[in-house]
Amino acid sequence: MLQKQHPAPFTCPFRVGQVESASAGICRLTKRILVVAFLSQRPIWWVWTEVEQRQLFPILLVAGFWVYRLTLHAVAGRTLGKALLGLQVVTGQGQPCGFGRALVREIGFVLSLCACGLGFVWAVFDPYKQGWHDLMAGTFVVRAG
Repeated sequence: MLQKQHPAPFTCPFRVGQVESASAGICRLTKRILVVAFLSQRPIWWVWTEVEQRQLFPILLVAGFWVYRLTLHAVAGRTLGKALLGLQVVTGQGQPCGFGRALVREIGFVLSLCACGLGFVWAVFDPYKQGWHDLMAGTFVVRAG
């Protein structure tokens, strides 16, 4: 169980989502700039054809998002949004979650999304405010101390 740490209040996931939505807005702007570049007459990457570039771009964006989340949770215990709100992801002993738990947490995150967000609503009723992804990985979102 948690040792001398209190779970973050339930409203924090929504604030984290807002902060990360702002960073997603920056990513969307970057994407729009790159899409305009992709639609230009000249190929940007000489290695791939224009069709391959258009197919590869969305894959790289989605993969980059998950690599960002996985790496930051494993290494720093927080994403940019969690850091701005003073939150972090830890194990029951208060240690950083590491790559294995971070991977399980991200898989659980996807499953929570696939279940129409039911895994996130679960945190409202859980005594430690854990969603399915935290329950699967054995992690807690706590205030950084």
